[in-house]
Amino acid sequence: MTDLLMSDRLITRRVDADLVEAIRGAFGGVPAVVGAMLMGSRSRGIAHARSNVDIQIIIGRLDTSAAEGIANARDELAAQLDIPISVNVHTLADAHPSLGRYELFQHKNRAELFIYQAKYTSVKLFGRNIFAEFTDPAPSRTRREAIRTIASFSYFLRKFLFDVSIAPHGEAEFVRTPLISLEYIAAFYGYLSLGYRDGLDHLTATGRLTGEEIEFLEECATRKAASRLEGVNAAFALRGATFLDAIHGRMLDDFRRRGVSDVRWDGQDCAVRWNIELPQAAAMSILWFENQALLVQRRPDDYLYPGQWTIPGGYLQAGEDPRDGAAREVWEETGTYLAVSRLFGGQPVVSSRLAAFSFEVELPESIAPHLTEHSNYRFVDVGEVLSMDLTPEARLIFERRLNKAHRY
Repeated sequence: MTDLLMSDRLITRRVDADLVEAIRGAFGGVPAVVGAMLMGSRSRGIAHARSNVDIQIIIGRLDTSAAEGIANARDELAAQLDIPISVNVHTLADAHPSLGRYELFQHKNRAELFIYQAKYTSVKLFGRNIFAEFTDPAPSRTRREAIRTIASFSYFLRKFLFDVSIAPHGEAEFVRTPLISLEYIAAFYGYLSLGYRDGLDHLTATGRLTGEEIEFLEECATRKAASRLEGVNAAFALRGATFLDAIHGRMLDDFRRRGVSDVRWDGQDCAVRWNIELPQAAAMSILWFENQALLVQRRPDDYLYPGQWTIPGGYLQAGEDPRDGAAREVWEETGTYLAVSRLFGGQPVVSSRLAAFSFEVELPESIAPHLTEHSNYRFVDVGEVLSMDLTPEARLIFERRLNKAHRY
């Protein structure tokens, strides 16, 4: 799982054996069903009395008899247990692992997080859990999904707030939706939680939530457990939408600054890792012509370092050697393929967000780069480079390079 943190509660959870047996009896007799998993709070051993049972069914085919058999089993089980039963049905075709590899698999609006949950937190009831065959989604993909999901939650709360016709349904949503969001927020920061209580505890312990946000979420949890909706009004709904908007903004900022690349430097090597606090691995190159360095200027509307000057470079890809990454980035950002030579003995220059492996190139002539990602370029005399408005990483590289040249 590339160091994705797994909840300790997974080890200590207690699943109701009678519930498992009842589900097996209900769905195991439907001929088309080839596998079943228990998910949601029931599988996580943290359910309150009226929480639903979330069952993932895998079938070999979908026809009328299969649909009727599953529906009848669900209704009979719900009546027997007096608990709401939620059934999600996947065919062997639409859950094939190759779809995950090609980013085509969809499950509601949570394809990436669902794969992690189905692989690592679900309780296998019987038969085949085809999701165990999926490759783990990349951290950046899961983070993007979390950002999109939180944004959609916020949108729907605002819709419920202003749409009188769905107000009765909206009252429950105002309580439930902020709690559901906690699993996505926790996953964004590299923690696979077992339900909203686990997610809330982790985010509180790691300082990801403000005191006011924790107080609001605790109220939501209390109301949900007691099915208490009195007082859930427009003011309460506005608190929920405001919470989600604030969280969305923080996640988006963290993603742009520290979550774009999956490849991280841990002080020894580069690999795909979940830890958003580790610097992202990059390769950056100084292109020299005689005694001048080629600088490229970031666009004025860039989110990071708008208008500042830097050198060609970018994030490393999974499994990519830094030297190959440097040559690729020079090609992508200047239109020129050049052989690069490594600086600083192969150790990266580390800033608050990047671990930049540094290279340099001696240009045979003063090229006019084909700019694809930047707004301008300039050749700058070596003695004037540090007076330019450089990005933090470019400044670190030049300071280290020029200090080394000065010593020699």
